[in-house]
Amino acid sequence: MAESQFESMPFEFERIDAVSKIEISPKSEASRKYITDSVLAIWESHKKAFRKFLDTEDEYALILEDDFRLIKKIKFLCESWMADQKLDFFQVGYLVTRNKELLDIKYANIADLALKSAHHISNSEIFKVGTVANKFRVKSQQGIRFKTVLDDIRPGAHAYVVSRKFAEESLSLNDPAFLSTDLFFMSLGQMRTFRMGRIRISRIGQSDSSSSVEKRFTTE
Repeated sequence: MAESQFESMPFEFERIDAVSKIEISPKSEASRKYITDSVLAIWESHKKAFRKFLDTEDEYALILEDDFRLIKKIKFLCESWMADQKLDFFQVGYLVTRNKELLDIKYANIADLALKSAHHISNSEIFKVGTVANKFRVKSQQGIRFKTVLDDIRPGAHAYVVSRKFAEESLSLNDPAFLSTDLFFMSLGQMRTFRMGRIRISRIGQSDSSSSVEKRFTTE
């Protein structure tokens, strides 16, 4: 199913075998206190993809889990999209499983538009609103396109683009792992250590195939 969708995407793809939960090392005992082997295997699979990417000379990589499903075309996505905006991470697909999440996303999108408007107004020759222009969240909108919502990463790690910097530094973070892959990305978005964003409207969803994860976190 995944391979059948590649024809509509202008990229070269390479499949990387995922890490199975039965391959999880005994050295991962510290992570087992917080997350299940299945969740840890997914994080290790993403790290494996990062290492494969770092073995190339490419500046950016699109990472897709094998259950991705194209909703809309993403032909606009290219190196210039990341480089022009100086992004380290760009989420092109995310999940909305509850009405509350849909409302949260709408609110975040409106807030982002307000920040973009404030940046535009504060830098206008007509207004020159100095105090607004110096606000960090307003200044950070410099060079950011309309389709990109900064810092607001959503559940789902099935479709995203990373820079070499993000891939390299992530290998030493969340280790021992205590966050699932998507929660790790969401947390980094809130911290703003990296320049991270998501597509305003998700372009890539997930298929309805059965999940390999029955339980995400360990409980006493």
